[in-house]
Amino acid sequence: SPSRGLGDVYKRQAALRARGELAAAEPLLRRVLGGLEAALGAEHAEAAVAAAALGSALHELGRFDEAERLMRAALARLEAAVGVEHADALACANALANVLSERGVPDEAEALYRRVLAEREAALGAEHIDALATLNNLAVLLAADSARLDEADGALARALGGLSAQLGPAHPAVLGCVHNLAGLRRAQRRDDEAERLFRSALDGRERALGTGHPSTLSSCAALAAVLTDRAELGEAEALCRRALRGKEAALGMAHPSTRRAAAALAAVLRRRTGAEHEATLLEQRAGG
Repeated sequence: SPSRGLGDVYKRQAALRARGELAAAEPLLRRVLGGLEAALGAEHAEAAVAAAALGSALHELGRFDEAERLMRAALARLEAAVGVEHADALACANALANVLSERGVPDEAEALYRRVLAEREAALGAEHIDALATLNNLAVLLAADSARLDEADGALARALGGLSAQLGPAHPAVLGCVHNLAGLRRAQRRDDEAERLFRSALDGRERALGTGHPSTLSSCAALAAVLTDRAELGEAEALCRRALRGKEAALGMAHPSTRRAAAALAAVLRRRTGAEHEATLLEQRAGG
């Protein structure tokens, strides 16, 4: 972790990010990065690790352009400073793949995930939590392709089984796998399983992370989507309102996740008599 008098600041931002307080973490990360670049130079490995952490936070804040730019530069510096197989370089490559996956650049993201997975399995073992976390990320990418759902299913099953055995069912990483498996079940049109798994992920994340954490709200929104598909509009609307309220407070209306939550609520409202005006206003607020 970054040092030279900045360790306490780095720990504070890490705690904020763990709680989902992303906007508050950003200025602390910029302070750490600026201090390390001034003390050690931008090419130093510690500065590159801090740049990658800032890039990851910006990704979570929905600022994908800056996140990708920072991470690409950080990855090049880390690979030059410590080598492509070093744990910090692999963590940065994995984080860059996360950005590219969400940005719709699946080929490059998959290549990075597979390289990181191979290196982590070789160095740490196939059942190490870092290798399984990358496998989980790869599975999410595969699940976005309707022709690769079976491949995604196998990868997610292995990741969930390994992480759950080592960390326990209540750990946030395990709950993230459960959420992802629920999304896969929805893509497979196995809606009963999807609903059960999303409810499990939501309940677990509420307990582990809190009701307002962005990950909790993502499970809230995903469960609402399943219920909307099933025309259970009363509970779907309540969940959509909760997700939108929480995401707007945590991330702002400009964040892609918040915009999706607004669109989801508007879609539910348009199916309820007398709610068309509210739906229109909501779409306008979200920029739709």
